[in-house]
Amino acid sequence: MPPSCVMEWGPSTRKASPWRPLTRASISFGCMAVNIVTMAKVELASFLLEMPKAELHVHLEGTLDAAVLAEMDERVTAEEVERRYQRGSFDQFIESFKWAVGHLRTPEHYALAARRYFAKLAVQNVRYVEMTLAAGVVVWRKQDFAAVYEAVARECERAPVEAWLVLDAVRQFGVEHVDEVARLAVERAGDRVVAFGIGGDERHAPAELFEETFRFVREHGLALVPHAGETMGASSVRACVELGA
Repeated sequence: MPPSCVMEWGPSTRKASPWRPLTRASISFGCMAVNIVTMAKVELASFLLEMPKAELHVHLEGTLDAAVLAEMDERVTAEEVERRYQRGSFDQFIESFKWAVGHLRTPEHYALAARRYFAKLAVQNVRYVEMTLAAGVVVWRKQDFAAVYEAVARECERAPVEAWLVLDAVRQFGVEHVDEVARLAVERAGDRVVAFGIGGDERHAPAELFEETFRFVREHGLALVPHAGETMGASSVRACVELGA
């Protein structure tokens, strides 16, 4: 429809036609309705951008976009990131995750990722964030966890938003691994850590395996935020709830 919204339409219709011809009045009313809807969408978008918000589930490793990855490794291109991040299953997602995490080689890389993400949150008027740090991956890769944690914690303190951390273990690495990460979280409960979680493949390590770990975490005042229902359905969610999540 032309911008003027005043098209000429013939006054008559085919014999027995079930519809009435559009008139200037009906077209003008339709345009007005479209304009109102458009204005409403613009106002809604502005409202959503400006309203105070909280982000309660985001992984530091999941914030690695092409720009940040290129800062870490100048060989990374946007096209490669787009290709690497294509996924249609949980297993493909894990491969994307592993590729991205492979670029977090130093504490400074972790700090950079956190800093860039916090800046994005501030633009969106996010006031509070609980960001998951894959502590289990740091430990498994034999990186210096204390150094990585301190680097990210410093960024939390400097952030333009109120920022806290969730330490996350990898369930399929076994009970001892999950216990180790739980201890790391509890040791930092008075610092920047507010919760403990587990992620990974439920098919190989259901929540029931970690009942004692979950109890230990709760007894030390941390929230329990395990991933559930990603590969095992509602029964896995129920198990986590019954175990205190």
